[in-house]
Amino acid sequence: MTPNAFRNFALMFAFAIILFGCQQDKTPLGSENSDQLFPTLPVKPVQQKLIDANQKFGFELFKRINQISPDTNVFISPFSVSMALGMTMNGANGETYAAMRKTLGFENLDEQSINESYRYLYRALQALDPLVVFEIANSIWYKEGFKVLDEFLKVNRDYFSAEVEGLNFSDPSAVLRINSWVSEKTHEKIKKILDAIPSDAVMYLINAIYFNGTWKYTFPEEEVKQRDFFTLDGSKTDCQMMYVTSFFPVYFGEQLSAVELPYGAGSYVMTLILPTDQNSFEDFVNNFDETVWEEIQTNLSADSGTVGLPKFRFSFDQGLKPVLSDMGMAIAFDGSQADFTRINPKGNLFISKVKHKTFVEVNEKGTEAAAVTLVEMAITSVEAPKIFFLTFNRPFLFVIHEKSTGAVLFMGKIIRPIWEEE
Repeated sequence: MTPNAFRNFALMFAFAIILFGCQQDKTPLGSENSDQLFPTLPVKPVQQKLIDANQKFGFELFKRINQISPDTNVFISPFSVSMALGMTMNGANGETYAAMRKTLGFENLDEQSINESYRYLYRALQALDPLVVFEIANSIWYKEGFKVLDEFLKVNRDYFSAEVEGLNFSDPSAVLRINSWVSEKTHEKIKKILDAIPSDAVMYLINAIYFNGTWKYTFPEEEVKQRDFFTLDGSKTDCQMMYVTSFFPVYFGEQLSAVELPYGAGSYVMTLILPTDQNSFEDFVNNFDETVWEEIQTNLSADSGTVGLPKFRFSFDQGLKPVLSDMGMAIAFDGSQADFTRINPKGNLFISKVKHKTFVEVNEKGTEAAAVTLVEMAITSVEAPKIFFLTFNRPFLFVIHEKSTGAVLFMGKIIRPIWEEE
């Protein structure tokens, strides 16, 4: 053994004693040389602008939803919300269009560029990594007898591959039909998005996303241990903690520690973020933005170590009308001001509801996640209703994203690991 190799071995061994507490991990240790190049997504500058805008929108949306739900687990798909609103925006006009465009961060993009960029991402992301299942589906459902401009339907078919169908909204089977589509497109992880159709509803625009990625370095089942998870109130709860030892990109900063776990060939990854000071967890979440995200991405450096991650499985459901209104598109929800004359020239249309529903399961093999975003359009003629050793054993954040472009697909916060039975 050379002197340098011996020194590196000694440092690693000392690091293991200090941080691992002499715990033995039987999993094989990866090496930097064994890490193959992952498939990347080539993007044009205009497409990167949309990705960057989606990223900024996603962090702001996550922060505002967290403020509504400070004591619960949160899991959202900014990409799903953005795509559903992107379809809807094709029917907006005047100040309503400007407000939606600004809220989504698309001020520097013209409509053609926005639609073309969505179409590119729709196609490219699904075909990127053959070892990861990533599926996107869009649909538009309108009330039979309600006139919809052909151009609105055509642009959403052409750029969003949206399925279009007219239904008798007064027939209970319409709810079953829409929920059946949602269940099919999310592989039955989200079985229902609608309970009933209000009398003033005339259209639903829906985006569904399904993700199923196997860890590149799986967590051995025999290494899953019963461990304590320390909650924000100082109490403890049991969790099933998974451990894996390999070669991962990691960052230890003053305010946080982060590690990146790859799926499949490495194009899609989960980045786990653990704030240093648990007592200021909520402050950290409220300040978690693209600047912090860029700090993490810039400073990640591959190293050997063990990651401890609790298993969890849960669903999340959130109405987005108040959040999106506060973010700048209140006019779209105002029946007296909204302008969606590019859907129907008579106007009187507004967004009455934006519902976001998600599912996530993280276990030894990988991650399964699904998201549905529903935009309900209503008419105003009827009054509308209103080696390192990094163990995530306390509240943490996680982001699932495409590595080469930075496209953020899902974001989550774990306050208490939950394993919901199916």
